[in-house]
Amino acid sequence: MNFQWKLHLGPAHVAIERMKLHFQRPHYDPREAWFMAPTQRYFSDLHETLTTKEDLQYIENYLFDTGAGLKNFGRFDEWVEWFLFLLPYLLEHILEGNLLCLTINYFLNMYPDEVTEEYAGFREDVLLTLPHAIMATALWEGNDLAKNPQWNYAWEGKAYSPLFATMFFCLKYLKADEIGSWVTSLTSTNGDLWKNLIFQWMKGLKTLAHLAEHPQELPGFTNMEHWHATGSVELLLNAAGINWNESYLVFTGTTSKKTLSDYVPTENIATFWSAVEKHWPPDTKLG
Repeated sequence: MNFQWKLHLGPAHVAIERMKLHFQRPHYDPREAWFMAPTQRYFSDLHETLTTKEDLQYIENYLFDTGAGLKNFGRFDEWVEWFLFLLPYLLEHILEGNLLCLTINYFLNMYPDEVTEEYAGFREDVLLTLPHAIMATALWEGNDLAKNPQWNYAWEGKAYSPLFATMFFCLKYLKADEIGSWVTSLTSTNGDLWKNLIFQWMKGLKTLAHLAEHPQELPGFTNMEHWHATGSVELLLNAAGINWNESYLVFTGTTSKKTLSDYVPTENIATFWSAVEKHWPPDTKLG
């Protein structure tokens, strides 16, 4: 697949329609993720709420709650089936509220290794939609990102941007031979805000990779035993500086791994940096 970002080319409508054809509405409501509650509660009217946009906070709560459930308790069918059914409708409203970051978080927890072909061509349809949301016309003014607070939001002292979530999504799910065309396309856009955010993310990625190999350099590091117990949380919150809202759902959990290569294929990382060096000089300040 020749994956490229193009200005004003958001999610592909035809791919969204294919998803609607393949994923039918489940005949039951999904449970909340917290099974120890005295009374089991369910998310009802998800589709109606999303399509009428009466309460997007309800949809965000669903994605946050069951996304954490996937990470901590496993890939329950009800959460998988409901997410797949809702996905094309989420994509139609993906720029509203915090749906982009939460949908990416959910996707990363649901597919921790690679995208499963839920139907023939599903992976390609995903790549034609979700990671293209940031190129939608509504987010741009000419050849640069619009001056929107969502691109420069600080959360718990860390820089936050939907672009960071999308960059990580592409780095993880693209195949190594698809990385080059993606990097070429992201470097062809010269807007100041766009370039500043890309460079900020790349600096954070280098920091993340370095501290994964040298955890003793982490602020607050005590000993290796403590690192092995809490490494991912420490790494994300204290080091990388490329956080996005709720991203700890991806990096933490009862089965959390500890190094960057556990989350992103090593070949992808190497290919990414090789492609970057072709477009930016070696003295580029990336950390």
